Amino acid sequence: MEQLLNKTLKKIKIKHYPVLAMVLSIVITSMAFGFTSVAPGGYRMLYINDFYSEYLNFLVNLKHIMQAKQSAIYSWNIDMGMGIMGLNAYYMASPFNYLILFLKENHLIYGMVVIVIIRNGLAAMAAYICLKYIYLKQSQKSDIKLIGVISGNNMLAEYQGKYKMFVIVLVSVCYSMCGWMMTYFFNVIWQDALFIMPLAVYFVFKLVDEGKMSGLIITWAYIFISNYYMGYMVGVCSTFFFIFHLIFNKKSIRDKNNAVIKKKKNKKFTDTHPIVIISLKYIVSAISAILISGFVTLPSLLQLLEKIDDNKQVALSGKMHGFYLMGFINGLYAGTYTSLEKGNPPIYTGLLTLVLVAMLFTNKKVDKKTRITTITVMTIGMIIMMLNPLNTFMHAFDKPDWFNYRYSFAYSFMLAAIAVMAWEKATSEGADLKKIIRFAVKRIAEYYIVYTICVYALFKSGNKGRIEKAGIYQQSVSTFVLNIIVVSLFLVLYLLYEKKRIVKRDAYLLLVLLITVEECVSFGIIVNKEDKESGFFNYEYVQEEVDFLKSEVTAIEAVDKDFYRIESNHIVSHNDPYAIGYRGITSYSSVCNYRLNKVLLGLGIKSNDWHVEYEGGTTFLESIMNIKYRMHFTPRNLFSNIKVDDDFYVEKNDYYLPVAFGVNKDILDFEGTLDKTNSALNKQNDIITAMTGIKETHKETEDYEIKLDNVKRTINKDGTVTYNKINPAVDGRIQYDIPYNDKEAKYYFSYYYDYTKGYYNGTVTTNSIKNNKSITLGDSLIKVPRTIYINDNVSDKEDSLIVTITFEDNSIHLLSEGIYKLDMSDYDKVYEKLNESTLQDIKYDNTSLEGSVNMKEDGVLFTSIPFDKGWRVFADGKAVKTEKLIDGAFLGIKLDKGEHRISFKYYPKGLKAGALLTALGLVMLYILYYIDKNGKVKLR
Repeated sequence: MEQLLNKTLKKIKIKHYPVLAMVLSIVITSMAFGFTSVAPGGYRMLYINDFYSEYLNFLVNLKHIMQAKQSAIYSWNIDMGMGIMGLNAYYMASPFNYLILFLKENHLIYGMVVIVIIRNGLAAMAAYICLKYIYLKQSQKSDIKLIGVISGNNMLAEYQGKYKMFVIVLVSVCYSMCGWMMTYFFNVIWQDALFIMPLAVYFVFKLVDEGKMSGLIITWAYIFISNYYMGYMVGVCSTFFFIFHLIFNKKSIRDKNNAVIKKKKNKKFTDTHPIVIISLKYIVSAISAILISGFVTLPSLLQLLEKIDDNKQVALSGKMHGFYLMGFINGLYAGTYTSLEKGNPPIYTGLLTLVLVAMLFTNKKVDKKTRITTITVMTIGMIIMMLNPLNTFMHAFDKPDWFNYRYSFAYSFMLAAIAVMAWEKATSEGADLKKIIRFAVKRIAEYYIVYTICVYALFKSGNKGRIEKAGIYQQSVSTFVLNIIVVSLFLVLYLLYEKKRIVKRDAYLLLVLLITVEECVSFGIIVNKEDKESGFFNYEYVQEEVDFLKSEVTAIEAVDKDFYRIESNHIVSHNDPYAIGYRGITSYSSVCNYRLNKVLLGLGIKSNDWHVEYEGGTTFLESIMNIKYRMHFTPRNLFSNIKVDDDFYVEKNDYYLPVAFGVNKDILDFEGTLDKTNSALNKQNDIITAMTGIKETHKETEDYEIKLDNVKRTINKDGTVTYNKINPAVDGRIQYDIPYNDKEAKYYFSYYYDYTKGYYNGTVTTNSIKNNKSITLGDSLIKVPRTIYINDNVSDKEDSLIVTITFEDNSIHLLSEGIYKLDMSDYDKVYEKLNESTLQDIKYDNTSLEGSVNMKEDGVLFTSIPFDKGWRVFADGKAVKTEKLIDGAFLGIKLDKGEHRISFKYYPKGLKAGALLTALGLVMLYILYYIDKNGKVKLR
């Protein structure tokens, strides 16, 4: 066995090391995934957090696009209708995602796990390529000639050099298994950045050292296309590396340009001239890469700029929440995890990397300037994460609500680069390698033991809260034990080698084993923590639910081919309409229509900047939003049951309206859904009046009683209401008792909380006294201002209604609250008016819709299509101006009285211009590649 191992090691040349790094990373990642049941076939897989709620749904739709079942530029199935180039550019543009074409729809998640593992292997390979370049460059600076490593002529030197370079392989593997990857392993949309970052740095160095641009252009163009958001971060971090490398190599750059310096008389100009040339090349490279990605980024950017809320502001002040110095330091060690929402930066890069970095400071041969520079660079990286303005800048001026440090992989790679630099200096001529390693390992061991004792002492001394805020104590005993064991084993391994109990080959093999155990156990700890925080979903169960909903939707569509929307309170995830393929309102994404969502929120529907869930819809909203069918576990009054299956109801809306209908011109002047001082039902009354002229359809009633338990109610001077708990240790309870004596009316409870004063933890329930039924509307729903339909479960007219709010916080501040009654005889008049001029004979496809309408009078054709400048509308064959309706949320056009043929066609703004930019960028790339290849333009 030993002979076979020796032969194998001898056959592995240094030129094979990039592949070896990739293979080792794939093996270790696969073992870690298997260890935690994330591997294909495991019960966890990637089905957690955003992968569950977004990515898998978007992958399913991407497969539909590739199969030509859906459009690549617009979808009716998300956000009530949305241009999806921006969504696909952010979530789905990575070339790796297109491998799903070869997988069955219910096997996509298995394929994505494999793709994650492969990309991790590529990260190790890319890291090795860059780190080897740094190592050899440092060797050349020190006038060290690695005979055999560079030339390959001296076999003995090559064999000795193998072990020196093998450390770089291990550091590369550690980088691929960094804390960022372990924490965000399910965020498949970002993972191309993990292997692009080292390649970008490599080509930045090549540009500075050799003036070559084409490699950097291709690398940047790839990440801009793959994910423009991560492309921004890679570009910014690459620029930092560029600046540092330029500064630290200023002397060598001037030496290479002696010819230019001698020719110029102005010394100041000649000194800066080479730097200017390199900087211009860097800028040209960036411009070329951006141009190449234009066909994706330009239309996506225009769509996003159009959808973004006009009042959305960038938070640039204060300290970044979730950053604590103790937690930052703790993040360097294995198994560290705090929270996906407000956690510390995941900068862990393996104990080997940490020891090598420490060697830079235990090596007496390292000059003072290098040490100070290294500390400065590491500190600058920490400060960027610590200060909110800089952290917000790193996140493209959009402060993240979750995943606070999405660029921390760049910090991990910086540590890997410093580690390789330290390794080169430790193995250079005249350095006492054994002594340097011994001191470094001992210092790390001593530091971590003292650090652990201090944390434990602080906890015992009554500082538990502070330590928990810093994200340290909740790491659990297993995290501390793992690190102490790994450090101890690292020290034992070195002592065995130093005492010549094991040979160098065996020491390196044991080091591989130690790193494998460290990475697997560390990943296991993090995954278990994430499971407790967010919870993994059982994929097989979820797939069964998806298949069930799909069968119900298919049954509806088999008998009704019209254009309509479906909603359900039985959701698998908030993107069911997109994945299953039906037109709905419920949606969830980071690139949704902020303006639309805020309008829906103002009308009482559960929503925020990135999420809409159709809870809070009134009869009026269900009419104008084109909802024809509902799938529920609870039957709705005034909906007609068309199917009942094991208490699952499929119902048809008796007050359904088509996607477009005629309304009064007053709707053009309507504003007010964003007004926080007015209740959602009053706003709907105002819209009804603007559309039809009918006033006060939803009538506020005072025929109810409020019962308070451990709560004091205060009506403020401005009309707002504050509820304060009397005993802070006990939950507060507010109960609204409503006598219900009319089955021909609907009752709604509408509230709007003041979210400027913070979020509230609590539960909202509705009860039917006579039937003793209780519907829990969800934990923490008091966070979301909305309207609740409260007579779903009433069985006869003598029943009574109860709405209960139970809250944990000391107080709740409501901008508005009230019970509203909708008399259906009043609403019949509204519906009759709205139903007079509706779009008929509707024909539609993925990007167009047309039909005929007979306007009873001059007015406006209102549509439930979200406003988007990509829509072109034609009336009787002539282009007409589109109008923004209801605070800019919906699309409409002015129409004269009479019959009209209306046609809607969608084409994204900027697509043609983006394609031209891409063509220009490719031409520039060809020219610059020719220059690089033929050396027509050199630095000097």
